[in-house]
Amino acid sequence: MKTEIKSLLIFSALLFCICHSYAQDTWTKKADFGGLARYGAVGFSIGGDGYIGTGYSDSTALNDFWSYDPDSNTWVQKSAFPGTPRGLAAGFSIGNKGYITTGINFQPAGTDFWRYNPDSNIWTKKADFGGAARYGAVGFSVGGNGYVALGKKAGPGCFDDVWEYDQANNKWTQKANFPGGARYGAACFVIGNKAYVGTGIDSAGFYHNDLWEYNPSTDKWTKKSDFDTINRYDAIGFSIKSYGYIGLGFPGTGHKSLYDLWQYDTASDQWTQMTNVDTSFNGGVSVSFSLGEYGYVGTGISLSVPQNLSKSLWQYQDHTSGIKEPSNQVIFSIFPNPNTGNFVLSSSYPVQSYTICDMSGKEIYRNEVNQAGNDINVDLNLAKGMYLIRVVSSEGTAVKKFLVGE
Repeated sequence: MKTEIKSLLIFSALLFCICHSYAQDTWTKKADFGGLARYGAVGFSIGGDGYIGTGYSDSTALNDFWSYDPDSNTWVQKSAFPGTPRGLAAGFSIGNKGYITTGINFQPAGTDFWRYNPDSNIWTKKADFGGAARYGAVGFSVGGNGYVALGKKAGPGCFDDVWEYDQANNKWTQKANFPGGARYGAACFVIGNKAYVGTGIDSAGFYHNDLWEYNPSTDKWTKKSDFDTINRYDAIGFSIKSYGYIGLGFPGTGHKSLYDLWQYDTASDQWTQMTNVDTSFNGGVSVSFSLGEYGYVGTGISLSVPQNLSKSLWQYQDHTSGIKEPSNQVIFSIFPNPNTGNFVLSSSYPVQSYTICDMSGKEIYRNEVNQAGNDINVDLNLAKGMYLIRVVSSEGTAVKKFLVGE
């Protein structure tokens, strides 16, 4: 019942955001993380909840795992991660499941790969990660598949390889290497059907400020505008609607934490500085995830002496990311519904574009159609679950829910 109510609230909020626009951004402190203060934890969102687990508390590797409910602003401890306790692991979510792999416990923790089911609160071991053991890699998901890339080797050197996880077949496949060079401690975010990876530190100790776009459908990387500020590593990244965000982390010089946040606009390929997080937050090697129109950043460590660990959680809202749409509505239908990700979109007016989001409001796929016909065949590899589809025509816009099932 709680899940259904939450889904309806998120759906209503999404519709509200489509029709309204504001002019500022804000940070709000939320309930402290439920476990020990830590750094190098892993986090992701599933449905309307956020999840944080593993990491380091001083020199102790951890394996506890917690969920955050934004409606009640509360944390609940879940089943512990069953692999070796570790920090600097890679994680992502696909549909209604979460995944964790790689990491370090004084030595790289291995290539074991685990799936978390929030409905049953059970972890299941899946096919081992396809690459070598590492830590400080990035993890993300696009179009129903998961990805793990980059990372630090056990000895000297870093990785530039990229691996795709096919959850339907429980299989890893190596993809095109990251062209920006081997590194670890990079940041990433996902917008629509593309991922964006940048910043980080390489084996020579050089700190980066670049950004690269990855298109899984073509397996190609494209250089974008450099992250227009201080080079850094162990930054955070998240997305809200059609904007990406990178910030915090550690700079190339000086033992200090950074508190800035920058917005990336895919349409203009430009960066804009946003409001800094509060300087009381020790925001290095932190966790970030998105829930609907909000980004969340929590836990972390400062590089000051003595080092300070954090269990804070901060919520970010960028009111400028709201999208003002025409008040008219286009009438459309989806057949069949439920479906397998393969369906026909039939509209009362020619469709200009359609966007698919998960129930947290995260954009998964966008297609600029610009065709004369009113019927569109859609065939996507989507994990089981509920989704939102927004259709835009010259006469207006409308949003519906659809279910991907068997």
